[in-house]
Amino acid sequence: MTRAALLALSLLFAQDQRPFMGVSTIEFPREVKSDGQTFKHGVRINNVTPGTGADKAGLLSGDIIVEMDGVDFERETKELLTLFRESILARKPGDTIKMKVFRDGVQTAATLNDEPIENPDAWDDPSEFLKDRQPGAKMQLTAERVKGLLDISVTLGVAPGTAASNVKPLPPNEK
Repeated sequence: MTRAALLALSLLFAQDQRPFMGVSTIEFPREVKSDGQTFKHGVRINNVTPGTGADKAGLLSGDIIVEMDGVDFERETKELLTLFRESILARKPGDTIKMKVFRDGVQTAATLNDEPIENPDAWDDPSEFLKDRQPGAKMQLTAERVKGLLDISVTLGVAPGTAASNVKPLPPNEK
């Protein structure tokens, strides 16, 4: 294949960039109250993909999106799931979505020598986790009860498996 053909294909594939937030969603079957407001409809986050915009923004499984870019989610839940997906697909990677999220749960964090750690073993057995560390290593585990509305901004990435996420650079010009 010629260099010109490879370049044309690369440009074609680069245009196939589907935006990706990094969450799976499910229906939200009940109402919640927060700060004097009642929310009867929303999009519940079922799962957050590690390393995605949603993960980096701090979205958690169980969060309920009640507003997105100023649009209140006072609609039937099935309609909201469609609206949510269409709203993401109407954007491009790099765009930021502002949302209001209702959270009712516990946020946890762990640090080792003031550096965040993601190892779940730290919570399961702190003594065992510290056993392999240098003397003086300091681990801190925190848990905070959170209930209320949060303002969260998510930057969209490229959906895995789309051509744009699989584009490889052109090979060097061969003589």
